[in-house]
Amino acid sequence: MDVLNAELSGTFDLESLAQAAGGLDGLLWMSDQIEDSEEPTPSRLSLASIAVPNTDVRDDTVKRFVATRLAQLMRHRLAMTDITAPADAGEALSERVTNGMALAHEFESTARKLIKCWAENPSLALLLRCGMDLYPHPKLLAPVVEALGVKLFAALDGLDSEGLRQVRVAEYVVADLLRAGAVETGFRDEEEYPESVDILGYREDLGVLARRIIVERDASPWYLLQQAYLYLASIGDVSLAASRRKMPAEASAYKALQRTMMFEPTYSRDLIEALPLALVAQQFSPTSRRFGVWLAEGLRLTKDEDDQAVIVMTVALNRPDLVMAALNSKGNRAPRWKKFVPHALIEANRKPPAKRFGTPRRAQRPLLQIMLDADNVFGQENGVLMLAKALLRADGIQKHLSAGLSASDVTLECTDWSRVLALPEETEFLSVLPFKGNEAPNPLYANPPWVGEDKAWLYGLGRILRAALTGEFDFTSRRYLVTEEVGRYSGLRSTWFKRRFGLLNSGRGLTDEPGPVSPWLSSLLSTLLQWPGVEFRANDAVAAGAARTPEELLLFIERRIVEQRALFGVRSKTPMYVVPTDDHAALQDRPLRVAIVQPMRPRKDEFDVKDPTHWTPGVLAEHRRHLAEVCRLAYQKLRTWASAQPPKLRDDDGENPVVDVILFPELAVHPEHIFLLRRLSDKLRSNIFAGLTFLHSAKLGAPINQGLWLIRTESPGHGRSIQYAWQGKLHPMKLERAMGVKGYRPHLTLVELPVGTKTRTRVAAAICYDATDLDLVADLRDKSDMFLVAALNQDVQTFDNMVAALHFHMYQPVVLANSGEFGGSTAQAPLPKHERLIAHVHGNNQVAVSVFEIDPAPFKSTSSGKVAKELKAAPAGYKGRPA
Repeated sequence: MDVLNAELSGTFDLESLAQAAGGLDGLLWMSDQIEDSEEPTPSRLSLASIAVPNTDVRDDTVKRFVATRLAQLMRHRLAMTDITAPADAGEALSERVTNGMALAHEFESTARKLIKCWAENPSLALLLRCGMDLYPHPKLLAPVVEALGVKLFAALDGLDSEGLRQVRVAEYVVADLLRAGAVETGFRDEEEYPESVDILGYREDLGVLARRIIVERDASPWYLLQQAYLYLASIGDVSLAASRRKMPAEASAYKALQRTMMFEPTYSRDLIEALPLALVAQQFSPTSRRFGVWLAEGLRLTKDEDDQAVIVMTVALNRPDLVMAALNSKGNRAPRWKKFVPHALIEANRKPPAKRFGTPRRAQRPLLQIMLDADNVFGQENGVLMLAKALLRADGIQKHLSAGLSASDVTLECTDWSRVLALPEETEFLSVLPFKGNEAPNPLYANPPWVGEDKAWLYGLGRILRAALTGEFDFTSRRYLVTEEVGRYSGLRSTWFKRRFGLLNSGRGLTDEPGPVSPWLSSLLSTLLQWPGVEFRANDAVAAGAARTPEELLLFIERRIVEQRALFGVRSKTPMYVVPTDDHAALQDRPLRVAIVQPMRPRKDEFDVKDPTHWTPGVLAEHRRHLAEVCRLAYQKLRTWASAQPPKLRDDDGENPVVDVILFPELAVHPEHIFLLRRLSDKLRSNIFAGLTFLHSAKLGAPINQGLWLIRTESPGHGRSIQYAWQGKLHPMKLERAMGVKGYRPHLTLVELPVGTKTRTRVAAAICYDATDLDLVADLRDKSDMFLVAALNQDVQTFDNMVAALHFHMYQPVVLANSGEFGGSTAQAPLPKHERLIAHVHGNNQVAVSVFEIDPAPFKSTSSGKVAKELKAAPAGYKGRPA
């Protein structure tokens, strides 16, 4: 089980999946044999018991393990298969049978096998759910419903204890089947099911069973009735909402949910009680406009202003978009209850005039409007630092922050908005205008009970900074619908009250696209917002919590501004951020281990010139299969390379990375296939930089070309985490411009590794043509210790010459990965003569994996210390990199 689990959670390809499938089938057969085996005949001879089944895992545990892994394996196979291609089944069948048809047959037979195992042991309801979710179809559901119906709809009178026990088991299994039908069965992406499934028919037939349970059974337990009503609500069936049948009190709310889905008129206290159900109903069938009309009518009929305030705030704290739908439904006349809607919500809903990305702004602007811009200048750490500085310099800021100052109350004045991220030193560059004192406190910005009066202003500052960074007036969220996933029932998972306890201040919790969020910024927000009882990795930013006055905190912020100003790329006008893999790890004095992976797909002719983001399902399946095979090849080669190292250099405990950085070419990985890189990163404990295929940017309204950093952090006390950070391409090639691709590079990430002689090693990356930007490489010369280039370039000779020039002028190792279609991946360092060429893949149409060690430490300074190798002299003007 350990071996098979490692195979499926690691770097697999189609061949390894086929082998794992055989192993799982063998496990299932073995568990059946052990379960059916007879007790050995008693004998005084030890020979009689020389070979008896001896398992350390229960047979039902084995079956559950096999069921979940088989379903996972089958979906991976489907995703890597071109379902329209003819099956390799001999000449007679290949013309009529496609890969999709053959795989659909395997899906169905596997599902039937799992259902059969459940039928033999009904307590294994997980196997039934796995089988139904693997191949949801009425023909598989019918025999199950028939068998369960025999127990459910038979007369209970006269049944003995064994008969009653079987009825109770059937009731539990049906409840579990209905629950799965409401939240999991058939809810995966369409690509994860074979074409021959009939999800709609499955749901309708299961709905028939749910209705029979409600109408025909008088003795159903409360939990079964709950799941029956909930399932019917999930498929939009409200036919039994008006039923007058008696039911347990525990199920009454589920029946009320169906009435709410019919938008039954209600008001006052009844409306307050119905709101949780109404919000759940919006997950089943999201109709915000109709909900808005219903809510507005209920508020109009509610005369008590206290009730109106409760209703408005309940919806605003869960689904603020629905409050705006209610406001917009009333036309031009403002309703009486509008005064209870948070002012910030009204301002956020007010659409500013359409402006192009990067359009100049007027000098004075409300903070809320700036946050809602596509190019929000406060969406990066440098912008947040400038905002914090401006706020802390404002008169009476401590009192205002303690009283609940919100983002909608702040208006800023700036001499040049385009220079905010450069952190200018001018005193009055960015300032806060005097606050208006006539606004009622915003309930979204109320101080929680665990924050003391002396720390309330720190919490208030954290609220505004986090709201500015996320671009949302509600400082606890990232965007409206992150709080609830519409279209699928999940319960009220997230509310404003809950989010205050569990704010996620990493890159995934703060930004709407993968961006570099430094541990310093994450710790600053966690410190200011004072998580109750939550531990986070402390660093220098924790000192902010000890500030007693805004002046003390301002000095602390200004020290960070000085650090970030030194990192800003003056020539390229690019903000740069250092993201360490582990800022607490001890420095390791060893060379850096680097791998170049050169896949062959996608090829240049596979891109759609008219729509570069479009891929046909067949080609996408081939790409996924190729990437999986390349990742497995890379894993096997790098493990072999590591095992061949001298014993004193080998890491037999597996605590250190096999390689520190893996580089893939430009446009090599589709965003849907990033999970394969995560698995490679986990198996090798490595950081990865790879070029993603073209993405559509909502900010620019056009396709963009991005690379992706997978920055892996692992520590004994805090486990493993992977942070994503985009690395943009600012200068599209001629062919990309013809496709409509726009340049987009809002920042640059410097990944800091705990490797080096005296200081840590910082690695920067660029996408193909951006590496020819002399402004960028000039900025990086004094900031990075190694430069990576992800390329998809036909002119191999030109890029060879570019790398040969860059490694000397930047005075650091330069590593380039090109597509296997053209070849020429290379790594060079500023060493004399033949030693400068560390790796090079010659020839085109090659899949290759290169691995090598390089020590960037000697190039960090110009001092002539003891070095193992002779170095080339530093270029003119180079004075070393600051520690």
